[in-house]
Amino acid sequence: MSALRALLRLAARDARRNLARTLTAVLLIAGPIAVAVPAVATTGIADTSRTDALATLPDGVSARLTATAVLPGSGPIPQTPEGVTPPLVADPGTVPASDADLRTVLGDDVDLRAWWRSPELIAATGLDAGPGEKAAVSSVEAVDGLDAQRLGRLRLEEAEPEVLGLLVPELVEGTLPASAQEVVLSASVAERLGVPLGGTAQLIAPPATGWMSTDGRIGEIMQDSVRGYRVVGIAADAPHPADDAGRAWAGAGWLQDMTARDGAGISRHLLALGDAPITWQQVRALNALQVVAVSRQVLEDYPPRDQLYPVAVDPQRLLLQATLAGVGAIASAVLLLLLITPAFLIGAERQRRETGLLVASGATPAAVRSLLLVQGAGLGLVSSGLGIGAGLALAALVRAQDPGGVAGQLAQRMGAVPAWVPVLLLGTGTALGLLATAPAAIRA
Repeated sequence: MSALRALLRLAARDARRNLARTLTAVLLIAGPIAVAVPAVATTGIADTSRTDALATLPDGVSARLTATAVLPGSGPIPQTPEGVTPPLVADPGTVPASDADLRTVLGDDVDLRAWWRSPELIAATGLDAGPGEKAAVSSVEAVDGLDAQRLGRLRLEEAEPEVLGLLVPELVEGTLPASAQEVVLSASVAERLGVPLGGTAQLIAPPATGWMSTDGRIGEIMQDSVRGYRVVGIAADAPHPADDAGRAWAGAGWLQDMTARDGAGISRHLLALGDAPITWQQVRALNALQVVAVSRQVLEDYPPRDQLYPVAVDPQRLLLQATLAGVGAIASAVLLLLLITPAFLIGAERQRRETGLLVASGATPAAVRSLLLVQGAGLGLVSSGLGIGAGLALAALVRAQDPGGVAGQLAQRMGAVPAWVPVLLLGTGTALGLLATAPAAIRA
């Protein structure tokens, strides 16, 4: 033990004497690791906190339900109590669970109210579509000649008037829609369009991309159509929206009519009203019907860990995360071998007199080599720890960004960093420190 303490003292003294070399090595190890940690976080599933999930349940709503069009034979949808699921892909021919199906789990007395959600739409003014008028139109031709600075992006939510009051956030001015001809715009969209209360705005559905997400083929049945609305209210922007698109709310009509004609492959969105609790056991029963549920009772009385779904391992995501961590390690290794290892070799040559005195004092050649290896391992351990800390701080900083801009888009993709990644990077950093000093130790 005393020999180890002596080696550590000598290694620390040498690190202080060659401070520039030490700091450079720290930066070369910590820098790539600090970048690798948030890069790995972007490959995970973004977290939703219990507080955020509860905020989606207005007073009087016991649960939000999404009946997906995922194939029934694919097994129950594994979800967290906050409603986070693995990526889901709707089947074009599958009809989601009906209200009758849901009542087999929730009981006949449950008050279910439907609402509808669009894909991302283009908002404009000045088109030839008055309030309540709709038409088939090429989105490219519709916006041709319009001022691009006066076009907005938004997602539309529709519901009957008594349900709209539960969906629309605080109104800045105006009133809630009383019919399918009226719309409330989020403040940022209204400002971009320059439309006043009482003015007319048009929403345009662009061509479908073919991508089938959780909401299914809603983009396909809406594509290349336009609907006019009278703006009757302006709502506050959400502090942390799900994406950087604006939002709009209208009375049921456009989306309701289209999905009523062709509902296969399109998710259904519902609110369960009242105070009757929906338990975690009921949520899991709904999952077997390919329904995702966020329940107030479940969030307020969180289920024990042994009742939650096991965390599924995605081999492709795991491989990508390991690759990103490996790229950081390789970048550090190349830089260390090119810049730091030569410095250690020169330092070892300059220390030959001191190492000779150590040998003359009874130290073995192995102990002299250990001096450099201990210095490298300690340097790698400290540097990788600093890099991991900096990376976690950077990931947290990105998550706190509002959705606008590149940082905001990254924030929406930011998931948790798997526990094995810091452990791997810590071990890798230590190994890199040993690698950087190994050639000098061999020659010592």
